[in-house]
Amino acid sequence: MKQANSATTTNPSLARKQSGSTGRKLSTTGFDQTIAPSQTVEQELEALLPQSVKSAMQSQTNKDFDLTGFKMTQQISLRDYETALALLSKALEPSDKAMVLKELTKLKLKTTTKNMDAAELKMQLGVYTDELAKYPPDIVTTVLAKWAEQSKWWPTWHELHRDLEWRTNKRKWKLDALSKGI
Repeated sequence: MKQANSATTTNPSLARKQSGSTGRKLSTTGFDQTIAPSQTVEQELEALLPQSVKSAMQSQTNKDFDLTGFKMTQQISLRDYETALALLSKALEPSDKAMVLKELTKLKLKTTTKNMDAAELKMQLGVYTDELAKYPPDIVTTVLAKWAEQSKWWPTWHELHRDLEWRTNKRKWKLDALSKGI
């Protein structure tokens, strides 16, 4: 995907400095190869979106004030549209299966599960790897690392899926709103 240069007022170095992050860096040319917690990436992504996009995007909530999406409320320039589209698309790219398997192996070593023979474990890791690879790498890493901190038990797919979805949806909803326009 070709990406236009954007003259935004956001300074990526300043955004990283203010957020206190030292991990994955977002830029108008994409990510570098280190992985940061998804919250840090979210803050950097938000900082790098053109101001016109941030001000034109309005959050939508349900009656319980849960975020349900975003909508565009005004026109933005083509340059800002292309910059935001490229950033959000990059932030939603799927994970590499080798990275996912490595993270799953770490989680397996940090948690316990019912007795499983080698064949069952191999099948489960294969299914989880295939499913997790559909999500952005920073979100996968965060969800699996946080799971080991909050539970001694191996997670069910339902538990992981719920956490993966709410972390990914905000990015998807912004991209959808941007694609739909006003």
